[in-house]
Amino acid sequence: TGQGHVEYEYLIKYKGVSYMHLEWKAGSELESMNKSAKTLYRRFLKKLDAGNEEGLEDPEFDQSFIQAQKVVDEQEHEIEVEMSDAEFIQWEKDEKQRRLEEGE
Repeated sequence: TGQGHVEYEYLIKYKGVSYMHLEWKAGSELESMNKSAKTLYRRFLKKLDAGNEEGLEDPEFDQSFIQAQKVVDEQEHEIEVEMSDAEFIQWEKDEKQRRLEEGE
């Protein structure tokens, strides 16, 4: 039987970016990134090979790092919605009712 190739993924936190943007990257992806990423990846592997986990970050991090703190802005976007004639008529009725309730 053939043996499958196992490639590990590594949880990456980018400098200057929130923990909300952590990404799993394969070793091959890290090797193809910039020199700094390669160096960090290889240093991590050396520590693992040496059995030295001291100084490695704990993958369990404070969950408050990924909780939204506040809403700082909004944007309005137009979207296209496909509706049947019956759905459109119902939407018009609902909008008319909403305007009456809001006193517009």
